[in-house]
Amino acid sequence: MAEPDWAKLLDYLYKIPGDLYVSEASTPQDEPIDRYFQNKLRENIDFSSKVDEETIFGYMLRDMQENNLIEVERNQSSVTLSMTEKGFNVAHEREQNKKSQYTNKSINRLTWVLAIAAMIQALSAVFTVDPPAMYFIAIGSVFLLVFGAVGIKYGPY
Repeated sequence: MAEPDWAKLLDYLYKIPGDLYVSEASTPQDEPIDRYFQNKLRENIDFSSKVDEETIFGYMLRDMQENNLIEVERNQSSVTLSMTEKGFNVAHEREQNKKSQYTNKSINRLTWVLAIAAMIQALSAVFTVDPPAMYFIAIGSVFLLVFGAVGIKYGPY
Protein backbone atom coordinates (compact mmCIF):
# COMPACT_ATOMS: atom_id res chain seq x y z
CA MET A 1 0.00 0.00 0.00
CA ALA A 2 1.38 3.35 -1.03
CA GLU A 3 1.97 6.04 1.52
CA PRO A 4 -0.27 9.10 1.30
CA ASP A 5 1.33 12.29 0.05
CA TRP A 6 1.00 14.06 3.40
CA ALA A 7 2.99 11.26 5.05
CA LYS A 8 5.71 11.51 2.42
CA LEU A 9 5.99 15.24 3.00
CA LEU A 10 6.07 14.78 6.77
CA ASP A 11 8.71 12.05 6.41
CA TYR A 12 10.82 14.33 4.21
CA LEU A 13 10.63 17.17 6.73
CA TYR A 14 11.51 14.72 9.51
CA LYS A 15 14.66 13.59 7.74
CA ILE A 16 16.07 16.95 6.69
CA PRO A 17 17.91 19.09 9.23
CA GLY A 18 15.97 22.23 10.08
CA ASP A 19 13.17 23.81 8.07
CA LEU A 20 12.58 23.88 4.33
CA TYR A 21 13.29 27.45 3.20
CA VAL A 22 13.16 29.03 -0.25
CA SER A 23 13.92 32.70 -0.78
CA GLU A 24 13.22 34.89 -3.75
CA ALA A 25 16.97 35.27 -4.28
CA SER A 26 17.27 31.54 -5.03
CA THR A 27 14.41 31.42 -7.55
CA PRO A 28 14.76 32.02 -11.28
CA GLN A 29 13.67 35.50 -12.39
CA ASP A 30 10.65 34.37 -14.43
CA GLU A 31 9.25 31.89 -11.89
CA PRO A 32 7.00 32.81 -8.95
CA ILE A 33 8.34 31.73 -5.57
CA ASP A 34 5.36 29.44 -4.84
CA ARG A 35 5.83 27.54 -8.09
CA TYR A 36 9.59 27.23 -7.50
CA PHE A 37 8.86 25.92 -3.98
CA GLN A 38 6.45 23.33 -5.40
CA ASN A 39 9.01 22.19 -7.96
CA LYS A 40 11.60 21.79 -5.19
CA LEU A 41 9.15 19.62 -3.27
CA ARG A 42 8.46 17.49 -6.36
CA GLU A 43 12.20 17.03 -6.95
CA ASN A 44 12.70 15.65 -3.45
CA ILE A 45 9.44 13.79 -2.82
CA ASP A 46 7.90 11.12 -5.02
CA PHE A 47 4.23 12.04 -4.65
CA SER A 48 1.91 9.14 -5.48
CA SER A 49 -0.67 11.37 -7.10
CA LYS A 50 0.37 13.78 -9.76
CA VAL A 51 -0.07 16.80 -7.58
CA ASP A 52 -0.55 20.20 -9.10
CA GLU A 53 -0.28 23.67 -7.64
CA GLU A 54 -3.80 23.60 -6.25
CA THR A 55 -3.30 20.27 -4.50
CA ILE A 56 0.02 21.09 -2.83
CA PHE A 57 -0.72 24.58 -1.64
CA GLY A 58 -4.48 24.51 -1.63
CA TYR A 59 -5.41 21.26 0.06
CA MET A 60 -2.57 19.16 1.38
CA LEU A 61 -0.64 21.92 3.12
CA ARG A 62 -3.82 23.53 4.43
CA ASP A 63 -5.03 20.22 5.87
CA MET A 64 -1.65 19.57 7.44
CA GLN A 65 -1.68 23.05 8.98
CA GLU A 66 -5.23 22.58 10.29
CA ASN A 67 -4.14 19.32 11.92
CA ASN A 68 -1.18 21.16 13.46
CA LEU A 69 1.44 18.99 11.70
CA ILE A 70 3.29 21.76 9.86
CA GLU A 71 3.66 25.52 9.76
CA VAL A 72 3.92 27.43 6.50
CA GLU A 73 5.23 30.98 6.64
CA ARG A 74 4.89 33.01 3.46
CA ASN A 75 5.81 36.54 2.64
CA GLN A 76 6.69 38.33 -0.57
CA SER A 77 10.30 37.15 -0.61
CA SER A 78 10.33 33.67 0.98
CA VAL A 79 8.46 30.51 1.91
CA THR A 80 9.34 28.46 5.00
CA LEU A 81 7.91 25.04 5.76
CA SER A 82 8.51 23.55 9.20
CA MET A 83 7.15 20.77 11.38
CA THR A 84 5.31 21.44 14.59
CA GLU A 85 5.91 19.39 17.71
CA LYS A 86 2.85 17.30 16.90
CA GLY A 87 4.13 16.81 13.33
CA PHE A 88 7.49 15.68 14.66
CA ASN A 89 5.80 13.21 17.03
CA VAL A 90 3.64 11.79 14.22
CA ALA A 91 6.64 11.43 11.90
CA HIS A 92 8.73 9.86 14.66
CA GLU A 93 5.98 7.38 15.52
CA ARG A 94 5.56 6.43 11.86
CA GLU A 95 9.33 5.86 11.58
CA GLN A 96 9.34 3.70 14.70
CA ASN A 97 6.41 1.68 13.35
CA LYS A 98 8.28 1.04 10.09
CA LYS A 99 11.31 -0.20 12.03
CA SER A 100 9.11 -2.38 14.23
CA GLN A 101 7.38 -3.92 11.20
CA TYR A 102 10.75 -4.69 9.63
CA THR A 103 11.95 -6.33 12.84
CA ASN A 104 8.76 -8.36 13.18
CA LYS A 105 9.03 -9.51 9.57
CA SER A 106 12.65 -10.57 10.11
CA ILE A 107 11.79 -12.47 13.30
CA ASN A 108 8.87 -14.17 11.57
CA ARG A 109 11.03 -15.35 8.67
CA LEU A 110 13.81 -16.50 11.00
CA THR A 111 11.29 -18.50 13.03
CA TRP A 112 10.07 -20.25 9.89
CA VAL A 113 13.64 -21.00 8.81
CA LEU A 114 14.40 -22.50 12.22
CA ALA A 115 11.20 -24.56 12.11
CA ILE A 116 12.07 -25.90 8.66
CA ALA A 117 15.62 -26.69 9.79
CA ALA A 118 14.24 -28.58 12.79
CA MET A 119 11.90 -30.46 10.47
CA ILE A 120 14.77 -31.45 8.21
CA GLN A 121 16.73 -32.64 11.24
CA ALA A 122 13.73 -34.66 12.40
CA LEU A 123 13.35 -36.18 8.93
CA SER A 124 16.92 -37.44 9.03
CA ALA A 125 16.11 -39.28 12.27
CA VAL A 126 12.90 -40.68 10.77
CA PHE A 127 14.77 -42.54 8.08
CA THR A 128 16.08 -44.90 10.74
CA VAL A 129 12.48 -46.01 11.53
CA ASP A 130 10.78 -48.98 9.83
CA PRO A 131 9.39 -48.22 6.32
CA PRO A 132 5.59 -47.81 6.92
CA ALA A 133 6.06 -45.25 9.71
CA MET A 134 8.85 -43.57 7.75
CA TYR A 135 6.54 -42.88 4.77
CA PHE A 136 3.76 -41.55 6.96
CA ILE A 137 6.11 -39.22 8.84
CA ALA A 138 7.87 -38.14 5.63
CA ILE A 139 4.57 -37.23 3.90
CA GLY A 140 3.39 -35.31 6.98
CA SER A 141 6.71 -33.49 7.13
CA VAL A 142 6.49 -32.52 3.46
CA PHE A 143 3.05 -31.00 4.12
CA LEU A 144 4.47 -29.06 7.06
CA LEU A 145 7.41 -27.84 4.96
CA VAL A 146 5.01 -26.66 2.24
CA PHE A 147 2.87 -24.97 4.88
CA GLY A 148 6.01 -23.30 6.26
CA ALA A 149 7.06 -22.05 2.82
CA VAL A 150 3.58 -20.62 2.25
CA GLY A 151 3.72 -19.01 5.71
CA ILE A 152 7.01 -17.32 4.89
CA LYS A 153 5.82 -16.07 1.52
CA TYR A 154 2.28 -15.01 2.39
CA GLY A 155 2.47 -14.48 6.15
CA PRO A 156 0.94 -11.46 7.87
CA TYR A 157 4.18 -9.51 7.72
